[in-house]
This record gives sequence, C-alpha cells and structure tokens, in this order.
Amino acid sequence: MLPTLEMLHGEALLHGGGVGPSGVVAPLRIKHFPLAALPADAASRFAALFAERQRWEWEDLSPYVQVRGTGRRGGEVGRWVCA
Repeated sequence: MLPTLEMLHGEALLHGGGVGPSGVVAPLRIKHFPLAALPADAASRFAALFAERQRWEWEDLSPYVQVRGTGRRGGEVGRWVCA
C-alpha cells in the first residue's frame, strides 16, 4: 500500500500546495489536527474548528463532522452531529 494525503483526513490539515494569484507556488504544509483532540459536543467542536480556519472546504471539514439521520421515516434530511 502506498501512502496518500487522503490517509491524513481527520488527523491533519493541509495548507498551501497550489499556485497563488501571483503565480508563485505555495509549499504544501501539513498541520497535526486530530479528530480525537476536538470537543465531543457540537457547539464546542464547531467553535474549535472555526477558530482554526474561518473558511472550510467540505472535503477538509467532513472528517470532523458527520451527518446522521434522525430516525424518522420519510423525506427527512439528516441533522448535524459530531462524529
């Protein structure tokens, strides 16, 4: 098995690694940010997440939250809960 950056989801955040508006390549930085270190309750977890980053891409945020159904039948859309 070859290691990939996707293996770090929920354990680290990736920053940079692309070409900026001025054409300068930003180096990829990896910051340890483990799911297990975040608070269990949703309000505190979201506060910690948005203290780390003001804006998130879904692929970066998704390991830290999980959508679960409410258990009701029908066209119910799930509610947000912490993983």
